Amino acid sequence: LLAWLEVMSLVGATTDAFTMAKHVHQWLLMSNMPLRTLWNDTQRFILAFREPISFCALHIYASALAQCPVGTMLWARYGNQATTRVLLGKRQPNWSTSIWRSSATSPVRGVTFSPDGSFLASGLKDGTIQLLDVQTGALLGEPLTGHSKWITSVVFSPDGKTLASGSIDSTVQLWDAQTGAPLGEPLTDHSEWITSVVFSPDSKTLASGSGDRTIRLWDA
Repeated sequence: LLAWLEVMSLVGATTDAFTMAKHVHQWLLMSNMPLRTLWNDTQRFILAFREPISFCALHIYASALAQCPVGTMLWARYGNQATTRVLLGKRQPNWSTSIWRSSATSPVRGVTFSPDGSFLASGLKDGTIQLLDVQTGALLGEPLTGHSKWITSVVFSPDGKTLASGSIDSTVQLWDAQTGAPLGEPLTDHSEWITSVVFSPDSKTLASGSGDRTIRLWDA
């Protein structure tokens, strides 16, 4: 298993290794619980230490294994291959309930999943929107820029083609969900900050609520 991770690191495919580990875990029958547990540990191991493992295969042994939770099957089977040891501080017994954590450049004001669950959009106080891969937490491209003040609400259309954002700058912006390109000019008919945006189930209409005490409907 660890030799396979080494190879995936060396060929620049650590993210692909996570996808493969996930598929193996799903394919295994429930009757083979020890093996399912090991492959679940493998997924979490790759997610937790993707950056150092991607940088250098030796980090599997030098830093990742040394910090692997001690109650996992992965540690029980391969912990003796770690080339370093953590001597001070308490080791966590199992994986955190948080799958991954991404550090934003500014306070986060709104989050939304894409309809297929493959990526996440987060609106930040600095007026930008970040798109993240749900599997790995990696940023997808550059932040979307167009608002002059912080984002208050973000939402994907049900068909997954469009992302809408509302801001303290009193505007609503539509974005191409695939490319991140803005779709037209900002919508500017509200006189105060936008508090909420939401699509109709058929993705054809966008509703926006505002501090000006009005709701507006827009042709998406």
